[in-house]
Amino acid sequence: MAADTAEERQLTMDVASAVLRREAPEELEVFDEVAAEYFRDEVRLLRGGSRDETLGFGVDLALVAPYVLAVVTSVLTHLEAMVADSVQEATRPVLVRMVRGLFRISDGEDDSAAPTMSRKQAEVVRKVARDRGEELGISQPQADSLADAIVAELVFPRTD
Repeated sequence: MAADTAEERQLTMDVASAVLRREAPEELEVFDEVAAEYFRDEVRLLRGGSRDETLGFGVDLALVAPYVLAVVTSVLTHLEAMVADSVQEATRPVLVRMVRGLFRISDGEDDSAAPTMSRKQAEVVRKVARDRGEELGISQPQADSLADAIVAELVFPRTD
């Protein structure tokens, strides 16, 4: 999480201000300005020449806040990856079941809520299948045929 979205920036600021509240509460008065400068040009703020250099609004770079923001950004990036891995692991059975449902392959559970595909989604699946077949060295007619068969199973599953 490189604080690319407003939500990510806000989370970074929330965590950093909580840390500052513990470690350097006196910096909270200028935190919003420091954070704005950090998100504008992190490298310049952290490198900043001499530690006596001031920002455009007169804040001394000896502040801890820019470093807290940088460390918090790294920690949040790591935590986001950890959570994403956990979510992926936890949702894998659901995803597999949904894909089974797309192909109308029963797993013995209630299949009445099987997802369906739009024409556009089926076209994308066909392209993915055809392109991968060609990458594997299958002739274009064979790759087309294989892609068509896969899409046919998705759109018109056998019921035998």
